[in-house]
Amino acid sequence: MILEASPCKVSLWLLPPKPAFTKLHEQIQELARINGTPTFIPHVTVVGGIAVNYAEDGLRLLESLKQEFCNFGEIPCTFNELYKGQRNVLAMHENDQSHSQKILASQEKEQQEPNHQPQQEEQQKQIKWNQACISVMDQSPEFMDAFHCALAIMNTFQVRSLPAATADQPIEEIDTSEEKGNKSLDSEQFSFPSPIHEPHFSFAYGNQNNFPSFVDKPPPTFQATQMALFITNPSNLEGVEQWSQIGDAISLV
Repeated sequence: MILEASPCKVSLWLLPPKPAFTKLHEQIQELARINGTPTFIPHVTVVGGIAVNYAEDGLRLLESLKQEFCNFGEIPCTFNELYKGQRNVLAMHENDQSHSQKILASQEKEQQEPNHQPQQEEQQKQIKWNQACISVMDQSPEFMDAFHCALAIMNTFQVRSLPAATADQPIEEIDTSEEKGNKSLDSEQFSFPSPIHEPHFSFAYGNQNNFPSFVDKPPPTFQATQMALFITNPSNLEGVEQWSQIGDAISLV
């Protein structure tokens, strides 16, 4: 394996089992072909966008996660309605009252940051390229336990500074820059990526609105038995094709 330049961002993904994996992957690939956008494997992000020194710590982080999640048990994954395109995703974001407290808390936190700019609030009203066709996943106790465990481990490996972000905000953005105070990520204060603020499954990346009728329902309910640690660097649409898995899968059973 080629060691990535450090630091880089890594993300922990929950993987669907076969045959759901195969079917979902076929849909993702077909949407990418139709829209001329990058393809990726089916997943739900557990923790994303953590900056690590991969050359030194990437494989050690993977081994720590394997030890922590050995015999963890299956994670049930149940999905809500499918939202396709900017209009439908924004409508879900604005109308679903279950998101209101999370959104308000996130906005208040951003307004308190020293580098906060008013245009950030307007950007929150736009769907990110990695949330253009999604289905929100229920936050089951098992999933949230996995999130807390993973975040605690990944916190111990995160580095404290990164190069400046590009114009496209990184996927599952978690800022670990020196300007934010070099603080560890607190799972009690953590918010899933804006503007959705929920764990979710993505069928497509990009800002297109061309979603054929074969994508007409959320993923099937499944019991996840594996996770994977991915390098998600560069963290923008153009960088998706460069993402790669670190080592082999993490077994939960």
